Amino acid sequence: MIRVTRFDGTVLFINANAIKSVQAAPDTVITLLNDQDRFMVRERRDTVIQAILSYQRFVHQPLSGEETAAMERFILDAHTDINE
Repeated sequence: MIRVTRFDGTVLFINANAIKSVQAAPDTVITLLNDQDRFMVRERRDTVIQAILSYQRFVHQPLSGEETAAMERFILDAHTDINE
């Protein structure tokens, strides 16, 4: 999952494997594989693409101790955002 922010300030987590395209038109629009769901987000296109690549690297390689700690912090931060 990647974390993005809608223009109203709400946080959204999107399954990176379900993303079909990321466009800058001029705002960033994420289109899912079903071609029906589209999300306009505050993050720049390059930032979203970097988040997708980071997610894929995380999923496909073993974690070191530092990376495990970073992921735990990310999960805790995400949990805090959801409960606010």
